Amino acid sequence: MTETVPAPEAVPVIDPGLTGRIVLVTGAAAGIGAATARAFAAQGARVAVHHLPAQGPPPPGVRWEHSAPAAETAGALTAGLGGAIAVAADPAGPDAARRLFDEVEERPGPVDVPVNNAAHCESPDTLTELTAGGLERHHRVNAVAPALLTAELARRARGRTGPAGAARSRAW
Repeated sequence: MTETVPAPEAVPVIDPGLTGRIVLVTGAAAGIGAATARAFAAQGARVAVHHLPAQGPPPPGVRWEHSAPAAETAGALTAGLGGAIAVAADPAGPDAARRLFDEVEERPGPVDVPVNNAAHCESPDTLTELTAGGLERHHRVNAVAPALLTAELARRARGRTGPAGAARSRAW
């Protein structure tokens, strides 16, 4: 006779230490960004859900291939994440990282973990159709914005105690 053993309660094997930490997820209003925001919230983090405030029309002959959900979509996501907030900024803007960090600090507090998920995609983007404008738009959001987000965290973490401050290098 085989004995049935009840399944144990779900217990995390590893505590990632995210309870109460503030996580900024860029491009978080839909898709992978929204799933990332939900995953952090499930671990007890307080999440700032970034979204693009508005998207203008593409230049002639260009089609946007990335998603840019409305503010209402970001708001609906935050409503289900317990203590989450929605923040808007165009990641291609020169002061977007500073403004995002300022807004998050004013509401739940200093960012402990930034997660770059925002991305720019457009068509056509083949080698024979590549333009300086298209390359600039891609580079601004996909390379420059993440670097500026990281630099902003480093500037603010300097001298700060806690997860982000404790993780800083002596070179800062």
